[in-house]
Amino acid sequence: MIWNRGETIGRGGFGLVSLANVLQQNGDRFPHVIAVKTAKVSASDSLVKEKKLLDIFNGCPSILHCYGDDVTTEEGDELYNILLEYAVGGCLADRTMGKGLPENIVKKGVREIAKLADFGSAKKIKDDEDNKEFRGTVLYAAPESIIHQEYQPESDIWALGCTVLHMITGKSPWKVEKEDKAEDVLFKIGCSEELPKIPSKASKDAKDFLSKCLIKNPKARWTADKLLSHPFVVSDSLPLRKKGVREIAKLADFGSAKKIKDDEDNKEFRGTVLYAAPESIIHQEYQPESDIWALGCTVLHMITGKSPWKVEKEDKADDVLFKIGCSEELPKIPSKASKDAKDFLSKCIIKNPKARWTADKLLSHPFVGTQKHHFSELFHGCLSIHHLHNRVHVR
Repeated sequence: MIWNRGETIGRGGFGLVSLANVLQQNGDRFPHVIAVKTAKVSASDSLVKEKKLLDIFNGCPSILHCYGDDVTTEEGDELYNILLEYAVGGCLADRTMGKGLPENIVKKGVREIAKLADFGSAKKIKDDEDNKEFRGTVLYAAPESIIHQEYQPESDIWALGCTVLHMITGKSPWKVEKEDKAEDVLFKIGCSEELPKIPSKASKDAKDFLSKCLIKNPKARWTADKLLSHPFVVSDSLPLRKKGVREIAKLADFGSAKKIKDDEDNKEFRGTVLYAAPESIIHQEYQPESDIWALGCTVLHMITGKSPWKVEKEDKADDVLFKIGCSEELPKIPSKASKDAKDFLSKCIIKNPKARWTADKLLSHPFVGTQKHHFSELFHGCLSIHHLHNRVHVR
């Protein structure tokens, strides 16, 4: 695979993570955009171990896919690179951003937990091996892992509880102040009777679910099988029926439109769900990038004659919201579309809003240049989105 390094999207003790464009596939089929995890060859032991672990789990749908590794020389440094699937939805912290997620989205996440990544400090533990070294993220680690370096299925249940709590609150499961010392934090998690605080605003089912995970005694925690049958996980909302879908479509009128000021917090979802950008559904964020997503959905509808998202009669509302807002799935671009159309749509329909093309760039795209003389004013009107900075959003 031949690739070109793009912007840096993350840094850590191991090195950095960059976006990369795949320039040549060498017969194999890879995504056009991947993530590249990089360290200097002289300090790449952690990445080499991570690559070996990823090879073991290759093909597992819940773990980021690894496409291989290579060594490059850049600016005089010899670099070791792992070529990884790019998680377009970002990490959990990106999704919550201190605000928390709606519980129906959290439920969906628990049933189909997001992909796992970052195995830099992972270690394969043998049955007859004593685990004398702590491994993990302290604020999500079970008490027994911190005190006795014990890593059992029960420890994963504690971590699941911490993760669900983070999804609901948008914050770390443990409050840590700047002046707190490391040993005090470790003592609080490992030795004290204190537990992560479950918010009063959480539903009765959510509180009960968390209480079955966040128990100091690991043997008292519920098993994964029992948690999967918990009401918090299995409770369903009413299915989306055809009538409901038609009513969603009617929300495109301007009867409840609202002008959003620059200094105003947007706490209310406004828009047509099947055309709304992921960040609008999850965080009620409405920026020019959100309009670019909606433009892509509109153009896709014009090309296919169908809604950008396929919704079946039996689909549940929370499943549709999760698919648009939290999953890595994207509206399907038809194979019959022209090369320019496919590329245009791929520049609009990107989960990360900052990676979408701007209106000015889209107006210079070959798809627009070759089509705008043949379409009606409707198409050109759709593209006049650079006038939307003082715009309204429809509910």
